[in-house]
Amino acid sequence: MAYDPVSIIGSIEGITIRYVARSGSRCELDASYDSDTGVITLDSTASESRLRFSSLHELCHREIDLDGDISDWLYSLGAHRAVTTEELCDGFAAEILIPTSTIGDRLPRNFGARHVARLFADSPASREACVVRAAQRLATRGLVILADQYGQVRFSSSHSLPMRLGRGVQQANSNVISRAGSSEYATVAGRETFTLRSGKQTYTEFIGDAVCTDDGYVFGVFRDAGADVDIRGISFESKKTWTCNGCGENIYDENWCNLCRQKVCQTCGCRCGPFRAKRKPRICPHGLEIPLALSECECG
Repeated sequence: MAYDPVSIIGSIEGITIRYVARSGSRCELDASYDSDTGVITLDSTASESRLRFSSLHELCHREIDLDGDISDWLYSLGAHRAVTTEELCDGFAAEILIPTSTIGDRLPRNFGARHVARLFADSPASREACVVRAAQRLATRGLVILADQYGQVRFSSSHSLPMRLGRGVQQANSNVISRAGSSEYATVAGRETFTLRSGKQTYTEFIGDAVCTDDGYVFGVFRDAGADVDIRGISFESKKTWTCNGCGENIYDENWCNLCRQKVCQTCGCRCGPFRAKRKPRICPHGLEIPLALSECECG
């Protein structure tokens, strides 16, 4: 699936793949899924690695449509529904392209922009998948950004923040992203904010760095400058584990749920655990569970 998802997804009954040239388009989307027709539209001008990521992202939208419990849970999030849905689909694609087991120490606890650039260089996955993977590994609120060398955002993913930067948004010449594009590497001097699609600046201030690769792409890793504690109020400097109030188990900082952004206790689970547990598997006449990506069983 990781090496040719477009062909595999296109072979699933009920799904049609079509290509549209979006080069130069102002549209923020380079792919889309139509739940009424089952058509996944991809950008014919995108790279192969980007097509792999986009097709898997759109497949996840379909899986959400097929799973009533997850759909209901996302609907209950209200204003945060759209951002959480996109994060879930990004995480789905990234896990297939860069499985957790393959990351190892390539993204250490205090990783920076150069680590993300090396992760992409050593992986068959797209830049976007690497950005998502890096954001998931942040131990505090933050952003991981992919931009061009002129400071225009191509993609971003956030951790424990209810926003991400819009595609195509130009950052100021003085911004760390733009400075890295012209000087190969830059760090935040003091604290940094970023321009949103609305033209306003982010309320959150960040610290971090950015690096420009040989092919003209900029990777940036930024953490909330005021977040010296995690969302549970535990100091990152003084404590590397969190004790679950339910069972007393020690939980490492890396154990996060990519769906609800809460720490996961192996015994008690996380906030969205009950919703996922409620989902009833589809069982074929032969007694086997049917994967969500298939409309019928494959056991004959």
